Amino acid sequence: NIYVTSTVYFRYSNSYWLIKGTNQSGNIAVQGSSARRYKHDITDQIDDELDPRRLYDLTMKQFVFNDDCENWQYPDLKGKTLPGFIAEDVEEIYPSAAIHNADGEIENWDERRIIPGMLKLIQEQHEEINDLKERVAKLETLVEKLIAR
Repeated sequence: NIYVTSTVYFRYSNSYWLIKGTNQSGNIAVQGSSARRYKHDITDQIDDELDPRRLYDLTMKQFVFNDDCENWQYPDLKGKTLPGFIAEDVEEIYPSAAIHNADGEIENWDERRIIPGMLKLIQEQHEEINDLKERVAKLETLVEKLIAR
């Protein structure tokens, strides 16, 4: 078993990995590099499976983990009511973010795959809000001119 008490970075095969810690099965949670040099086929065109608008159908739930839950990464959250997503819902709505265990059962969802979609939606809404503000300002100016007549 490997036990990590702090964040450790190591280089393997020209890629940097971050060890976040271990779970009870002894597996290491790692995160790979996100640098452009490790990627190809980069495009702004998003496949239907990755369309962030699908996230609108993913509803946040409130829950308490079962006492017998074996993979406690955050023991201080045990017994507390939490907000979050249900892995089965993520698998149905946004399957590319679903994480399965070695037996093929749905286990979790990956924030690294969901957060970029959420940011894209926020950016689109920001643009829409700015457009609407501009339209409202133009309408207000028009109304003021009409009233002044």
